[in-house]
Amino acid sequence: MNLVDFYKSTEEEARRSKSRKAWKIYDGDIHPYVAEYLQKILREDPEKIRELPVISSINVAKSVVNELTQLYKNSTKRDFLFEQGEDEKKDFYGELYRTLKVDNAMLEVNRAVEYERQVHVGLLPDGENFKIRIFRNSEISYINGFYIFEISEVNKNGNVVKAYEAWSKDVFIKLDENGKVIESTELNLDYSPIFKVSGTSFDGSYWRTPDYSLADFTIQFNAILTDIGHTVHLQSFSQPFLKKIAGSNDSELTSGKTEVMVLNKINGETEEFGYVTPSTDIQGCLNFVKTISQMYAQTKGVNSDVILGGVNKESFNSGVQRLLAMVERYERSLEYASVMIQAESDLFNAIRAWLKYTGAYDIGEDMINVEYKKPEAVKTLSEKIDDELKLESIGVQSRVETIAKVRGVPLSEAELIYDKNIKNSNQE
Repeated sequence: MNLVDFYKSTEEEARRSKSRKAWKIYDGDIHPYVAEYLQKILREDPEKIRELPVISSINVAKSVVNELTQLYKNSTKRDFLFEQGEDEKKDFYGELYRTLKVDNAMLEVNRAVEYERQVHVGLLPDGENFKIRIFRNSEISYINGFYIFEISEVNKNGNVVKAYEAWSKDVFIKLDENGKVIESTELNLDYSPIFKVSGTSFDGSYWRTPDYSLADFTIQFNAILTDIGHTVHLQSFSQPFLKKIAGSNDSELTSGKTEVMVLNKINGETEEFGYVTPSTDIQGCLNFVKTISQMYAQTKGVNSDVILGGVNKESFNSGVQRLLAMVERYERSLEYASVMIQAESDLFNAIRAWLKYTGAYDIGEDMINVEYKKPEAVKTLSEKIDDELKLESIGVQSRVETIAKVRGVPLSEAELIYDKNIKNSNQE
């Protein structure tokens, strides 16, 4: 079995299909899944379901995942470690990470790991530069050291066709839809350009068993709201039924369809009608929604207001309360902190491998250390200067580093500012 045949295999397609559904829900394409769910539980004809005012815009999945991924919401501290006398590397790596938009990429990785427990990250060539690509489980396969994914490209006839790329640390291969090799490049990198970000698999398999309960709950939550909304809508209508049939003591409920009925008098008695109206206990329905939201929120370790939003929205009486709430959210996010630190290390190793391969930079034995900062109270400029000067006074940092932190500029620019200040001071 060649690489493309493996990618297209029934087992791989089934695995990716489940992931694809979950991510469609996360990305907001919820309506078809809510309609399908309603059809199953109501056992109604699809045409009738399409007539319902379906609610499908409440994206619980995204709300919960965003709440649980706070690590990259604050400034991430990265220390690049290298040999003495190579201070220029700090600015080099800093600029490279800004160009690659690493913080944005890692926030997306953090969310994918929280949502699906596993994701793949690639540092791949993009013209003369490199780009970070995030591969959801629905987009990639893995076998024997090769990471395989589908791409689209325009052929010589101007038609868009499928092709496939396979990457390992040793070789890059492009294949057509039939698995025939179009292009092959030997790499021999020190580190794989694509790597997995995941916690430990309990059964030792490559793929972790995903937890799609959040996607399922999002469907169920919208379906319940749709049902309640339909009840509210039907309160404007009543279903007539025969309450008493002339000449009989029996009562008989009509079918759900509208019929023309003629009233007859038999022995002086007249047929009587009654009306069935939907339940008006909307508050009871909303309490049910609140209850299941609280129960599910507890299983995910979040507050129910994340699901209910404005129904039970969190409010703060002071800045201190708000700060404490932010710290609490941050601490809930620490479950995957070790996984994300390893992902940062893997990305840095991939960067070093490409720098060595291209010969663009002398990487030496460079390393990276990552620290996630807790939310802090907003400081005035005066408070920030005082704090940095205290660190300088005990020898923790130099005056140049103090200038860089206070002004929020790279060390190279801080050195120029420092030199200019010294020069102006001497002239005076």
